[in-house]
Amino acid sequence: MRLLDYWGIHNISTEPTIFLDNNILIGYCFLQDPQHDKSKIIFQKYQYIYWSKNVRYEFNKKRGIFEELIDNIKITLNSLSNSIDKDDLINIALEHGKNSNPYSIIKIVNDIWDENIFKSTESSKNVVIHLEHYKKHFTKKLLKFKAKCYKLNCHERKDKYLSVEKKLENCIHGRDSLSILGNDMNICLDGHDLAKQNGISKLIFITDDNYLFQCKSLLETHTKIHGVMSLSEI
Repeated sequence: MRLLDYWGIHNISTEPTIFLDNNILIGYCFLQDPQHDKSKIIFQKYQYIYWSKNVRYEFNKKRGIFEELIDNIKITLNSLSNSIDKDDLINIALEHGKNSNPYSIIKIVNDIWDENIFKSTESSKNVVIHLEHYKKHFTKKLLKFKAKCYKLNCHERKDKYLSVEKKLENCIHGRDSLSILGNDMNICLDGHDLAKQNGISKLIFITDDNYLFQCKSLLETHTKIHGVMSLSEI
């Protein structure tokens, strides 16, 4: 179901309020992310868009993981004296990025390799040079998109919801915490609190996390989140 179909033809008075998960913002900011184009649609179409302190924390953490991944790949390549091909680079990247989305890693490596028009095999030292250029280019582009993210309304939850947490705990990872940032439970409760404290009846939580999307009915039943949607429905 498309978002416009979800609410019908809407105007400013009926337009849903959007609460974004960190993976949507990652997709928006990282040009090589498979979901970049779809994430851009949200920013182009909707004016009532929120994130939260917990979402922002997860966003910044994942940015650091990406930069660390590039640095670790460079360290491995610097230890090699032979030439490598694209599959070698993909395998090195996947080895260092075990906690990252493998599809995104493969796409990034393909982009780096093809963008530089490397030969079928390339000196590992030459690949390191291009990785450094890529990282600088990435940082410059990221700052452009990140600036727009930081202009979004950022919700900060002040209340705990232990009764709601109890109903979600068998499906949602993490715990309700006002002192420890991050985790899925905190993010879902942020969405609940955002709708409750502001009297928002049509809050849509958009996520690209399949695990969270599988908890859709639970979230729509036990929180003030009216609808949970994936990017595939945009």
